[in-house]
Amino acid sequence: MLETPQGGALTESSAIARYLASLSTSPSLYPQPVDASDTTRALIDAWIDWATILDKATEAWVYPLFGVRPHQQAAVETAKSDFEKALQTLETHLSSSTFLVGENLTLADLVVVSHLLLLYLVVCPISNTSFTPF
Repeated sequence: MLETPQGGALTESSAIARYLASLSTSPSLYPQPVDASDTTRALIDAWIDWATILDKATEAWVYPLFGVRPHQQAAVETAKSDFEKALQTLETHLSSSTFLVGENLTLADLVVVSHLLLLYLVVCPISNTSFTPF
């Protein structure tokens, strides 16, 4: 939870990230639209919303490993499939781009990486030859 100076509390991580990025001195992190045709911020928001796929996979696959949730094999299998599709989406997009949106690091990159982190650390072994989720 984040208490804002205006007295409101923000409780959702994406809302907190958007709020903090809007206060950033780096205008490219979460830029204000320059005109009605500028979709940069909307594209950033779309990737942030897309990252919820990763949250669902984490909840179903990783949390049971830590004893936070009960293990449900069907949910784990769905999470594995969803995670693989998410990685394919990222690989396809990033094969022609360095960043998720535009030519600079944005909030989209930071949020997606933060949602990937626990999955990457817990269930994705890295070998010299391939990347294979458990």
